Amino acid sequence: MSEIQHLSTSTTISSDLLSTKLALPRPRHFLLPRESLFSHLDSGMDHAVTLLSAPAGFGKTTIVRAWIAARNPNQEQFKIAWLSLDVDDNDPIRFWRYVTAACQRFDTTVGQSTLAWLSATQPLHFDYSTRFPFESILTRLINDLNKLEEPCVLVIEDYHVIALSCIHEMLAYFLDHLPTTIHVILLSRSDLPLQLAHLRAQGNFFELRSADLRFSLAETRSFLQQALPFPLSEEMVESAYERTEGWGAGLNLLALALRKYTNYQELARFVETLTGRYRPLLEYLVSDVLNTQPEPLQMFLLQTSGLARLTASLCETVTGRKDSDLLLEQIERANLFLEPLDGAGQWYRYHSLFAEAMQHEALHRLGIEAFNASFQLASIWYEQHNQFTDAIETALKAKDFTRAATLIEQLYGPSLEQMAKEFYTLRRWFAQIPLTVLQNFYTLYLAYVHICLFDPSGRMETDPERVGKIEALLDTAEQQWSDRENRPQRGIIYTLRALLTSWQGDFKKAGSFARQALTYLGEKEDAWRSVCLSIVGTEERFFGSLDVALPLLQQALELNRLGRGNPYGDRAIRLELGELYIQQGELRRAAETYQPIPAEAGEDFFDRGKSLLGLAQLSYEGNMLDAASEEAQAARDLGQRLLDDGIQIRAGLVLAQVQYARGYAEQANQQIAELVAHARGYPSSFLYRETLYWQARLRLMSGDLAAVQCWMNERPINNAMLPLSMLIREDLLVVRLLLMRGDMQEAQQLLEQCFNKASQHAYIACVIEIQALMALTHFQQNNLSEAKRILQEVFPHARAKGYQRLFLDEGKAMVTLLRALEGNQQKQRSATQSSILEPLSLQEQRVLRLFVAGLSKPEIASELVVSTNTVKTHLQRIYRKLNITNRTEAREVVRRLHLL
Repeated sequence: MSEIQHLSTSTTISSDLLSTKLALPRPRHFLLPRESLFSHLDSGMDHAVTLLSAPAGFGKTTIVRAWIAARNPNQEQFKIAWLSLDVDDNDPIRFWRYVTAACQRFDTTVGQSTLAWLSATQPLHFDYSTRFPFESILTRLINDLNKLEEPCVLVIEDYHVIALSCIHEMLAYFLDHLPTTIHVILLSRSDLPLQLAHLRAQGNFFELRSADLRFSLAETRSFLQQALPFPLSEEMVESAYERTEGWGAGLNLLALALRKYTNYQELARFVETLTGRYRPLLEYLVSDVLNTQPEPLQMFLLQTSGLARLTASLCETVTGRKDSDLLLEQIERANLFLEPLDGAGQWYRYHSLFAEAMQHEALHRLGIEAFNASFQLASIWYEQHNQFTDAIETALKAKDFTRAATLIEQLYGPSLEQMAKEFYTLRRWFAQIPLTVLQNFYTLYLAYVHICLFDPSGRMETDPERVGKIEALLDTAEQQWSDRENRPQRGIIYTLRALLTSWQGDFKKAGSFARQALTYLGEKEDAWRSVCLSIVGTEERFFGSLDVALPLLQQALELNRLGRGNPYGDRAIRLELGELYIQQGELRRAAETYQPIPAEAGEDFFDRGKSLLGLAQLSYEGNMLDAASEEAQAARDLGQRLLDDGIQIRAGLVLAQVQYARGYAEQANQQIAELVAHARGYPSSFLYRETLYWQARLRLMSGDLAAVQCWMNERPINNAMLPLSMLIREDLLVVRLLLMRGDMQEAQQLLEQCFNKASQHAYIACVIEIQALMALTHFQQNNLSEAKRILQEVFPHARAKGYQRLFLDEGKAMVTLLRALEGNQQKQRSATQSSILEPLSLQEQRVLRLFVAGLSKPEIASELVVSTNTVKTHLQRIYRKLNITNRTEAREVVRRLHLL
């Protein structure tokens, strides 16, 4: 097999995954049988997970490989899969791609959908902070593994290189749910992180540590007897055991050192003077191992010491020699800490301790320039063999940052979307490349800024210091590309500014940046224009008119779908539209917008939480309290898992309203107080202001006028940054307080002001609320006819749209007024019905009510739990009885005759 053939992977492994990382290490030629350790590993099979945790050189890999060779030479007892990790795997996507590919060694059908999902491009703002976004995809992998009937063992080597907490949490979920046929063996130099430590408490976890892996005195004696051509005295064996403390690598090094001595006294002196566990032995690697080799071999070892993996062709490129294959074989035969990575003898790696010592010596002997030059040559080789990740890593080691940036651009192409595939890998690479270099690569620089926009949890940055850094990066980019008069690039910079400021809650400033961006972005930049239009639409929803915001958001949605069809952007715009529809009073349309999102969002728990929160608010308004409670609780649970205060607190507000509506006023007020305390850390945000509003609202409903007066007195005067709808609702709370105090004239004046504002900006939900309060104002002034007139005008339309709690939450006065209105309508209906030749049946009245409210025939059928054909039959009868032919005429007859 040629090296290039060896580099390629099997049909079940993605072409950009290294097959050597998935290869079972080749057994050592000389191994001391360690039956006691084999028995321990046998016992571990009764548990889900076995951990071997010990420092470098304790033989973790060697003992597991020897156990497999002894117990399962032909995979008759269990199927085996092996994964060797390295630092590059500190990326959730890459890590799970390798784990899934390793599991395909058990069966090629395992994990096919998992790999397909993991191979797809992910957005830069995807939340990697926990395992939860990956839970559904890991569940697919676990379900595939659960179909396997034969016992399987997955070995994950060098887990200590993984530093990301999100990977630890994902792995904990994976291990918690392992099928009984799957056993995982973890090899690590360090203890498990906290996310995995809980596995011990479950009793399904087996551990072997340094004390277990150390050679005993008897094993040390047997090892030295087999490794040396001459016997040692018992005293020397005991001394060697004491000096090395049973450290396997130390014994190997000691055996190598002892072979050069022929004089017994010199040998004894060497053993006695050997002190310390690591440093003297590492120094020995240079003085007594490296220096004793022929000069050409020394140079070969030094020049190749920095390579993570070695093959003859690569070594020849780095060293300029033509006999690398022979030298690699010579090094392996000499037991110079070269470990084979495959059965064909094509790929190797140096023992980590040996490599570290050689690299240190290479810097000393060759100098930094020559040492870096070996990485540059390796980078060229990797590029020629389409191993771009390794080509980039070695270019970075060589400090050849321009080459590294060029290769990154080659690997991911010119688009930010492609660069989003491995978020953490890009973050690590960009952190090593100077900004002066990145500035020469426009796409990379913007990708770097885009990555900087997000904190380690995957959320946009709000820390002032980091935000200042990002703004400085954008300033530099704007200056550089404004000189080149590249309008689309400037447009993208302004778009990123808009994203940053919108996440900080400054929607006015964000809207200004987005409007600037739109003046630069061309017609081809659909994705960026979509982002800007949605931000401007949000600004209009908060501070302008809903009539202006709606077409902007609709256009943003259309552009997103015309472009790359980003599902995350699509859902974000639809969630914004859902809030707009609620403010427009179009509750049914809002529900239609929210309902598909929880299922569509899947692993995107933020979008699921937002949509469930919207549905909970709608269910509450429709007086469906059980549904509202369930949806709000589900949204709050997701908010807690995502550490999202906004979702948690707003869901809590809905739950408190449900509590109050059910008659648990004290519990509701207590819950609101806790939410206010939770939100107090965000005094300048809408969130805190919103909780204070609802606290005052529930206090007023409980009759605590003093608390509401206190809220009113403490309201900040500067309201320039508050949404118009929030200001109107706060003023309406003041109106309620004035009504309860009997200040009718002041209440009416404030209601007129609110009505003008809400009407002007198309806040129909506020208009409906204002009209309800106007009716109450007249009712309290004993102007019953005017109160009925206003309520008769607003209530049927509001009820048809789905409003109920808006009226119910106004208390006894509204209930009294509604009963008076209902009594009057009953009389009118009786008179009307008598004037109709054939009165409407109760079911026909129900169909008519939903029909004039705008529902389609299938929607009416679903609402009334009947077939669509039944609805059609009822409508035909209604048309005949009322002498009408369409929905418009039906609405006019209902209005004129007060039928409903």
